[in-house]
Amino acid sequence: MDNKEKDIQKEIENTMQSLDDIPRLKANPWLFARIEEQLKTTEKPSNVWTFSQLLQPAIVCGLLLLNVFTAYTVFSNSSINEDKNIDGIENEYAYMTDQSLEYYITE
Repeated sequence: MDNKEKDIQKEIENTMQSLDDIPRLKANPWLFARIEEQLKTTEKPSNVWTFSQLLQPAIVCGLLLLNVFTAYTVFSNSSINEDKNIDGIENEYAYMTDQSLEYYITE
């Protein structure tokens, strides 16, 4: 157990030694000046709204309203269609049995 810890410690020291032996890279002395100049010359965004910036929210709002209208239309018509289907089934079974189903259905 003690031997294993010594091996680990030795590997750590070897790794740290190899990191110390790596030569440092030299940076370009004009890099900071170039970056600073580039930042000065870039155009700052204006506060004026462009057509595309106004058009995107309008399209999103329009699609949202269309989605709500479609959902309302579908769900409001589904209850009407269910009532018609029930009436159709009632008439079909009454025709087949020659009996009125009003006796069996309580409202």
